[in-house]
Amino acid sequence: MKKLVMFFTLVLVTLGMSASVMAEGEDPYKLIQRVAESTFKRIAADQAIIQVDPNHLKTVVSEELMPYINHRLAAKMVLGKSKATKAQKKAFYVAFKGYLITTYATVFTKYTNQKVIFEPARPIKGKKVVTVKTRIKDEARPDIHIDFKVRLNKKTGVWKAYDMVAEGISLLNSKKAELKSLLRQQGGVADVTRLLIEKAKLNIKGVSAA
Repeated sequence: MKKLVMFFTLVLVTLGMSASVMAEGEDPYKLIQRVAESTFKRIAADQAIIQVDPNHLKTVVSEELMPYINHRLAAKMVLGKSKATKAQKKAFYVAFKGYLITTYATVFTKYTNQKVIFEPARPIKGKKVVTVKTRIKDEARPDIHIDFKVRLNKKTGVWKAYDMVAEGISLLNSKKAELKSLLRQQGGVADVTRLLIEKAKLNIKGVSAA
């Protein structure tokens, strides 16, 4: 399970969505294709800082990726019907976001120049959820097929990713399965929230030189 989650996050980081290129009503197909290059440029530009302070990767993730990941929707789907007060749910959403930031930042340490091939854009008129298909090419491994689930916020007109499916396996479903039993235990949401907060505090290690 741990390797699977790390793989998924690597793919998501590879296609990280940058605030500098996302705009209201922007085609999600074009968006994902353009922001990949933008995110890579940020990583390259900040390499000197990252080598000295690997935790700077958390800043990169916070600024370049998280504004355009619907972490709240993903957290709600992971939480499911678990019993929790309004305050507990709010705390869980915040903790889940922090956990994702650290998880993605950790995967940045494994960054290499994978090539991403994007499928042609399809009609999106009238749709609020679009699946964007991509193919990851790596000289050392077979191609990997990735489907991104991107949802439109009708109020803002902005598309945000909330899940991805790699070779038929959903990241969101994997995370739900990982936390399901913990959420059902006596401590429930409160205990899982504390666990996520602790994981979010972990230092980033193992940065490879560019």
